[in-house]
Amino acid sequence: MKLMQVLVFSLFMCVACGAENRVGGSSGGSAADDSSFGGFGTDGGSGSSSGTGSDGGSDTGFGSGSFTGSDPNKPDAETVSQDDELDSECGYGDVYGLICSMSEQMFVNGADVWIDTLDCNGTPVKRQTVSDANGFYTLTQVPSGIQTVQIQKDIFTKQYNVVVKAGKLSDVTGVAHKECFQVVGSLCKEGLQTMNVESEFVGAMADIVVFVDTSGSMKQESSWVQDNVNMFAQYIGGQQVDYHVVLVGNGFDLCVPPPLGGPNCTDGPKFRHVKEKIGSHNGLEKVISSYPQYQDFMRAGATTNFIAITDDNSKKSSSWFTNQVFAQQNPGFSNPFVFHSIVVYGDIPFVGCLGGAYGGVVYLELTQQTGGSKFPVCETNWSSIFGQMAETVVNTVQSTCAYQLKDPKAVANADKVELSYDKGAGSQTFQLVSGPNQCGNGPSFYFDNPESPEKLVLCPTTCNLLDNGFLNLNLLCN
Repeated sequence: MKLMQVLVFSLFMCVACGAENRVGGSSGGSAADDSSFGGFGTDGGSGSSSGTGSDGGSDTGFGSGSFTGSDPNKPDAETVSQDDELDSECGYGDVYGLICSMSEQMFVNGADVWIDTLDCNGTPVKRQTVSDANGFYTLTQVPSGIQTVQIQKDIFTKQYNVVVKAGKLSDVTGVAHKECFQVVGSLCKEGLQTMNVESEFVGAMADIVVFVDTSGSMKQESSWVQDNVNMFAQYIGGQQVDYHVVLVGNGFDLCVPPPLGGPNCTDGPKFRHVKEKIGSHNGLEKVISSYPQYQDFMRAGATTNFIAITDDNSKKSSSWFTNQVFAQQNPGFSNPFVFHSIVVYGDIPFVGCLGGAYGGVVYLELTQQTGGSKFPVCETNWSSIFGQMAETVVNTVQSTCAYQLKDPKAVANADKVELSYDKGAGSQTFQLVSGPNQCGNGPSFYFDNPESPEKLVLCPTTCNLLDNGFLNLNLLCN
């Protein structure tokens, strides 16, 4: 099973002719897609082409992955070398190409492909087609010259230049074949990673998702979050809990400094800032709708702690949020999760406490339902609030039987992995499952993040089997 997967909005298009076989071209791709390449030009001239759009789109339309890369329907014609110079002959040729997703190792079918140009007489000409089931396409009767092929699949757009000669076939499948069968294939390296059962045990993991209401009345509170979040994270880490912190919110120059954050308000190894504006009533909605922005940061086997920081109530119910939390996947949130509230509550009708806008009824319901902690947002001693909440997070984290991978990239690139447990009197094989929800009664394990694994996690019943000895993770290539 291939462990390295692509996110729903990440397609890598492998299309024709890179720098090694272009004439007079210049690379012009965007930073988001290094498969972009320059156009072709005559001697002394120049041509350029830039990738537009984003590496996005749907996985729908990918081939089976079993296709070998040869096409029985390839047009039978004399092929143009993309190193050739243009000649003066006016006429029509064909363009033959292949579209692939390098990350998925699958070919993209159903993509719209077209050339919009002028013929030798200056008459507008448009040639268009759709990539076939194996990702190939052919554009026929294309006017000779340097033409721009454009490709679109959902929100993904791409363009590149190609030399077309009268009566000949411009075959631009070479780079797709190279990247999909040679470059990526070579990333898989067979090997063995051994972990000592006792000395290399990692322990509990916590993924903490904080949202901060940045409406006009929350300016002071936002600054208190910024002042105390490092102390909060350091305490949790000091209790031997492997943590990740996600902060959802934007406004009032909200910035998490080092050591949790990176320099100049950037992300850190254990911190992700999702810069979404949070209003008075939509915090729960934003946590769910922005999940794709931090999905890769969440880890299977980690206990999810949500923290709401707001002086108002939610327009969505607690049951709505709970259902949405459990609907998220790959890897999703933990079940059960824990919800903490720094919100309005107290004896004053409606506003709860002085300075509050409205009682945080929905958030308090979630806190009560999940065994989290609650604190009044009207309080001014936020170092005490964050200190107590850090203790609660540590106490609610479920212990996991996890081991740090010694070469995570090698695991991600492996075609197949096998795990065995050796305690000196024979070995026992454990089955790979997709996540904690698939743990059964048999010996099994999973990775904290299948797309970018960092830890190997044993299912609870499997962990109970361990005494001493070694875990052997065998990496295999097809």
